[in-house]
Amino acid sequence: MKESQITCDTSVLVAALRQELHGHDTSRAALARATALPAHVLIESYRVLTSMKMPGALAPGLVSRVLCDLGLPTVQLPAENYLDLVQLLAERDLPGGAIYDAQIAATAKHHGLTLVSRDWRAAKTYELVGVDYELLD
Repeated sequence: MKESQITCDTSVLVAALRQELHGHDTSRAALARATALPAHVLIESYRVLTSMKMPGALAPGLVSRVLCDLGLPTVQLPAENYLDLVQLLAERDLPGGAIYDAQIAATAKHHGLTLVSRDWRAAKTYELVGVDYELLD
């Protein structure tokens, strides 16, 4: 049986790259299995890792090198899918930041990837989108 291809969200990528964060080891193991990264995860991870709000923020150049060195292809949701995604969330009355979780989930689903996450609050959105997902502790 062919093992499913996986991707991860920002919660996994950031924890995988920051040794002091909870779940570092399981996140690193998940990242090692990843076959692609959603573009939004790449950009959001750069923001989180370089943010002055995060203790021990990393230099932008270092983060850029680390993300590039992952060697994972970047995947995106086709432009024509965005309005459908907005309508789906509006129909279910899901406001605000859930749209970003939905975008990542829809991207993974579109590319046939299982989404690995540490973000338990996003599970409702992942289920709504219909993506295969796995939650880490």
